[in-house]
Amino acid sequence: MQPLTIGILIDDDYSLPPTLTNDSIGLQVKVIRFLSSAERDSALYAGKIDGIVTDYLNAAILQANGAPLQIAMKNDTSFHLVAGIGNGIRSLELLKGRNIAVEKNTIIEYITDCILQSVNIPTDTGVNKADIKRASLRLNLLQNGLIDASVLPGQLANIAIENGNYSLFDLEESTIPAIVTLFSNQSLNNKQQEIEVFVKEHKASAPSQDEITHVIQWLKQKELIK
Repeated sequence: MQPLTIGILIDDDYSLPPTLTNDSIGLQVKVIRFLSSAERDSALYAGKIDGIVTDYLNAAILQANGAPLQIAMKNDTSFHLVAGIGNGIRSLELLKGRNIAVEKNTIIEYITDCILQSVNIPTDTGVNKADIKRASLRLNLLQNGLIDASVLPGQLANIAIENGNYSLFDLEESTIPAIVTLFSNQSLNNKQQEIEVFVKEHKASAPSQDEITHVIQWLKQKELIK
């Protein structure tokens, strides 16, 4: 079989890329790291790589803009909505009226909104959102009691929990999609067997139509796509 090349960001702290080297099935996967999402996506358009690992919002925006690609699978992803140790928040319902740090118009805000909607808290008026772009700064603010809660990825969420902060929501136990792997149509045509093996070996599924519709509606509400 032909090798697969998959691009990720060099400082990606959301989800390690799915890697697979299995001599028994003869499939080799090469992970290529990029400095920016624009560089990574351009390499995909130019046919220099077969696929990319990206967040669900970026994938939906690329598709909405007519990029010749398809989402192949949802990745296992570690995100937690973490509440500060001293604020008494031990259930999602108690988030109403509290200060929540997000990175606006990103997968972090999308995950936050999905969680709030699950307990009928209005996403724009039910909480006070602070736009904090760096995940490490959100962790610092949480641990110093300057915000009440935030969605944190992987290792940073683990640090917060180990330091006594409380996980209100574990994304791995939900159906909310966050990180996906997608491939160009060219690669899907030329390496169909390899991609099918890749997805099968990861025991992964593609986002459902309902999940895709929900993301598109959210992006339109934020005026990130038309």
